[in-house]
Amino acid sequence: MRKISSLFLIMSFFIINLSVMVRASPITKNENSKETTEKNQHIKTKTKKYKWEFSLAASFYFEPELYEKDKLGIYIPARIGCFITKNIEIEPEFNISYRDSEIDSITRNLLFANLAYNFFVSSRIMPFLLAGAGIIRLMPEVWITPEPPAPHNELVLNAGAGLKWLFVKRVAVRIEYRIIHYTYTTRHNMLIGISVFI
Repeated sequence: MRKISSLFLIMSFFIINLSVMVRASPITKNENSKETTEKNQHIKTKTKKYKWEFSLAASFYFEPELYEKDKLGIYIPARIGCFITKNIEIEPEFNISYRDSEIDSITRNLLFANLAYNFFVSSRIMPFLLAGAGIIRLMPEVWITPEPPAPHNELVLNAGAGLKWLFVKRVAVRIEYRIIHYTYTTRHNMLIGISVFI
């Protein structure tokens, strides 16, 4: 009789423990799912959805001319990017290209309309691709010919890739490589600048 009662007590002890474990397991799952949801929300908040990007950069280049040695020039783009989605950005761009030669100084103004796609690798690193088209105003002094054409506008195409690194909350270093194709030449530029996000 004692053996039966002790066996009954042991069995009842195991049954009670088992029921407690079964009841506790959904709570653990719920807690784990809650923690996972909180982590995902934290990751989403770290990669914020920006509305605007203001960017200024500079690049130096060498430009060959027909009757003189290569001359150093500077290329300065100013951009205002508008995020239409979290990743896709429309980025109008105005830039000044200046070259000082032995004959004269040449300043060219370009107006671009670019479309960029941003990859959010982390909260601080943002690689991107861009492409677009623009207009350049060519003046007679640009052409080294006996009879230069009249001032006129020409279509310019460009494409590039780069990286934005946010070293503080909303300010990033922007480094990019650009191919700019004019009617008469193609230029390869390495640009470095600063972007501010709001």
